[in-house]
Amino acid sequence: GSNRFVKTNGSGTTCSQALPCKLTTALTQSVRGDNIYVAAGTYTGTGGAVITLTASVVLYGGWDGASSGGIVRNPNTYVSVLDGQNQRRVVYMNTSLTPTVDGFTITRGNAVGKPYGSWSGGVGAGIFGQSTNPIISNNIITHNTILTSGTPAGAGIYLSNASAASRIEGNTIISNTSGSGCAGYGGGILLDSSSTIVQTNTLTLNCASVGSPLNVNSMCPLIRNNLIQGNTSGGAVHVLFSSALIQSNQIISNPLGGLVIYNTPVTIDRNVIA
Repeated sequence: GSNRFVKTNGSGTTCSQALPCKLTTALTQSVRGDNIYVAAGTYTGTGGAVITLTASVVLYGGWDGASSGGIVRNPNTYVSVLDGQNQRRVVYMNTSLTPTVDGFTITRGNAVGKPYGSWSGGVGAGIFGQSTNPIISNNIITHNTILTSGTPAGAGIYLSNASAASRIEGNTIISNTSGSGCAGYGGGILLDSSSTIVQTNTLTLNCASVGSPLNVNSMCPLIRNNLIQGNTSGGAVHVLFSSALIQSNQIISNPLGGLVIYNTPVTIDRNVIA
């Protein structure tokens, strides 16, 4: 695929390294397999989401912005922020895709008024994907909210009908809130009929009444090597109707319990639950 380059003040039309373009321009031009490198800065949007992915592209945050030479990335130094401004979702993924979102701060998403299925209160303020298989890696996903009554779900990440090809790995998922008064489902992540691999993430300070950092509903995901600590309200990991494998996680200091298992043949292997 082709490489495209983005800066907040980009004005190029070809999205080259020497003449970067705007993020919307790069997304419009890109096709399956293209890489989009996004420089430091804060990126906002209009409409329903900051960005809408319509092709299976690889979206990389943390590019150093150099106009020539090798491509250098360091998301900790060159912080690329996707900001929903508390007005819209941050990342929306069309169906039947395999995109990658890597190295961003994904923040202030709002999914009020964006229902899906039986979730009348809205879903997926930070990231929303339905019948798509993303790789969501090495991001900070924080302060995404669905502050409404009804049944909001998945304030940080919501995936539905994702296969085992989808992965959520290496992210810090912190301080996301599902529901007014934390009365929703899946503050950090909600997996709905999905077999996603969830591994090596840190989930902390997320708030919901059911599965405050992580809620799994149906299918058989793998939840492995995560630190799940200090989440408020509902139990840390809530699993129902799902043959999940929960393996080698540290599930620590979650005040209303570590695991809630309902009507499901879950496998719990070598975790620390304290």
